[in-house]
Amino acid sequence: NGSLIEAREELEACLRPGPTYGRATLTLARLRKATADSNQLAYIEAQLRRVAPGTEDHAAFEFARYKELEDLGDYEAACASLARGNAIMYRRVQHDPARDARHLDALIARCTPDFFASATASDDDDGPQPIFILGLPRSGTTVLDRILGNHSQVTSAGELGDFAHQLRWAADLPGRTLLDDALIERLPSLDFAQIGRRYLAQTRWRAGDHRFYVDKLPPNFLVAGLIARALPRARILHLRRDAMDVCFSNWRALFGDAYGYSYDLHALALHHRNYRRLMAHWHAVLPGRILDVDYGELVSQPDAVAGRVFAFCGLPMETGVTDLSRNAAPVATLSSAQVREGIHRRGIAEWMRYESQLQPLRDAL
Repeated sequence: NGSLIEAREELEACLRPGPTYGRATLTLARLRKATADSNQLAYIEAQLRRVAPGTEDHAAFEFARYKELEDLGDYEAACASLARGNAIMYRRVQHDPARDARHLDALIARCTPDFFASATASDDDDGPQPIFILGLPRSGTTVLDRILGNHSQVTSAGELGDFAHQLRWAADLPGRTLLDDALIERLPSLDFAQIGRRYLAQTRWRAGDHRFYVDKLPPNFLVAGLIARALPRARILHLRRDAMDVCFSNWRALFGDAYGYSYDLHALALHHRNYRRLMAHWHAVLPGRILDVDYGELVSQPDAVAGRVFAFCGLPMETGVTDLSRNAAPVATLSSAQVREGIHRRGIAEWMRYESQLQPLRDAL
């Protein structure tokens, strides 16, 4: 909610009794810049001797130590901590890159031009329409969401799982993942017009009296084509960020059990290649339906990029929309502290501090 000083005080109060809760320590590290006179390194070292090895708390303390060491300019030790934290998480999540690649191959094989040519027109009315923001995590989706949310005709609905729920309802398949073999197999038989109607029925209340509402869920890039088929009036915005920047930002994020690919450099590179391949496919089979928004341009020329985005959405440009401090809505993503600072370019080429250690990632990309 933007009360960062109060948040820090609450975190410090929670940690005083000494629990080995790594997530709280990591959040605290992200809320302020460590200095030689004020840092958590001694506390983190003590907790690393107490925490159960191989747990998420163990990984979180390594991620927190990475952040503190980076702030202090000790990049070699920082990267070593980050590598240890990621290795712990990769062993825990047991990510299967081959399965993800197989899903993408099957999805592309089914979502042909004929698949979209056979779509039936939706009988949608003229009520509020969704604007989807998608792309890789840490690609700038929250920044764009905040800009759109500053427009008088747009409200942000947050990260919704409703489209995935409606896909599974139509396919009569339970499951927590966005895609799996059975769901992809049933895609040709689904009633996408009905999926679109049900999605709108479940989400439109979030628009209030606005014309548009933003559904910002990065992994929806996997189903961007299905969104386009089910919701012919929806606007779809794809955040695109430099490969090394976005991959490094994923590698240092600690997403918990989500995004298992992010904890291993080779899996991360493979995921990025597959993501680019799928987005190229969506553009090929649905020309003009998805607007690419470049993160580098967004942070260096925010007004110009915002103008293009609003034009794509059928909205007039408004003064002050790129002033993120105007937007007081809560933020529940890893960018919660960053977006309070306004638009900045600090995220450009941060990976270069670790150029030698990240060479395997560059080679794989």
